[in-house]
Amino acid sequence: MAEAQNQNMEKEQDLGKLLKVRREKLSALQEVGKDPFLITKYDVTHHSEEIRAKFEELENKKVSVAGRLMSKRVMGKASFCHVQDLEGMIQCYVARDSLGEESYADFKKYDIGDLVGIEGFVFKTKTGEISVHAEKLTLLSRNNPHEYLCSECGKKPAAVICMECLYEFLNEVFLCEDCAKTHACDEEMRLNVCNSPRMGVCGYGGSIKYPDQFVPDAQTT
Repeated sequence: MAEAQNQNMEKEQDLGKLLKVRREKLSALQEVGKDPFLITKYDVTHHSEEIRAKFEELENKKVSVAGRLMSKRVMGKASFCHVQDLEGMIQCYVARDSLGEESYADFKKYDIGDLVGIEGFVFKTKTGEISVHAEKLTLLSRNNPHEYLCSECGKKPAAVICMECLYEFLNEVFLCEDCAKTHACDEEMRLNVCNSPRMGVCGYGGSIKYPDQFVPDAQTT
């Protein structure tokens, strides 16, 4: 029992650190005038399956795609990422020489789950995968969970929600890491505050154990 409690506490602390880093990244963008939440429209010319189906017609042609960042492999001056839109997933090749140093540096700070817009041309990699060679990137939305204040202290951001309070007393109780330690309800009835429909915000917040994969921790252990 004690071991399970310690594991839960460690997960809550890891999540708190992850959310803190994401909030700092958003603040840094806003300070330099790159607030992604000010972008309300992005023009998309093609979707992932359409690009694959019409590759011969679209090869070397300019396209604009948008979707959720599902994976990212940074390899020095060039990287690969996968973006999921309403039709499926498409690989994008992102290179410093094509974007410029500033835009490429920004890309390396993107998190799994962020919404991005990518303009570039269609090509096929040496391994035969149909991809988009990015020439311009636009961060459309940061994958930051909605911030709830702790229901008990009213000062710190909440890390968990008590489902026992919600089910038994019809009361939404959000708890910060410190207040969660002394809360009376069963620890097994607590859920992490994350980007999900259950928390009122759509989008998975990312795996703590595998931060570069869009896979829940429960499926990677």
